[in-house]
Amino acid sequence: MPVEYPANGGLIAEHKAVAQRRWRVDVSHMGDIRIRTGKTPGGALAAVQHLSMNDAAKLALGQAQYSAMLYPQGTFVDDVIVHRMGEDDFFVCDQRRNARKRYFLVRENTKEMDCVVEDYSDAYTQLAIQGPQAIEVMKKLTDANVAAIRIIGLRMEQFAGCRAG
Repeated sequence: MPVEYPANGGLIAEHKAVAQRRWRVDVSHMGDIRIRTGKTPGGALAAVQHLSMNDAAKLALGQAQYSAMLYPQGTFVDDVIVHRMGEDDFFVCDQRRNARKRYFLVRENTKEMDCVVEDYSDAYTQLAIQGPQAIEVMKKLTDANVAAIRIIGLRMEQFAGCRAG
C-alpha cells in the first residue's frame, strides 16, 4: 500500500476526501484473534488483561480500544485493537505481518488461563468506511443500525448479503 499518491495530490488530497465525503479502506490484512470464555466466566477477560496494556474491563459490549500487546515481562509486541464482543468474548486485531506467530504467542501466554483462543485471520474480511457520508453508504448495504456503531466499534451483522459469525 503506497504512502503517497503524488499524481492525485498525495496525503493532503486523501485526508480531504475522508474529511469531506467518505473513504473506504480494506483492512483485511489485520490479524484476528478471538479470545472467549472457557469453562469459568472471566477467563477471556483475564487473558486479555494479561496480554494488553489497557483495561479491557472498561469496554462496553461492541466497544473497542486501541492498545498494545505485551510480552509477559511487559515489553512491547505490537499495537492492537481490542473489541469486546460479549461479556467474556474478545476480538483482538493486530497487524497481519506475523499473524500466525502472534496467534501462537497469545496461545502460549494464556495456556494456564481458562479461555479459548482461535485464529480468525483467514475467516473475516474487514472494511473501514470513514467520513461524514459513511453511515449513508453503510445503510445501503445492511439492515443493521449502523448509526449505533461507535468509533472503532465492532458489530457482527449481515453486510452486503453476507452473514458474520
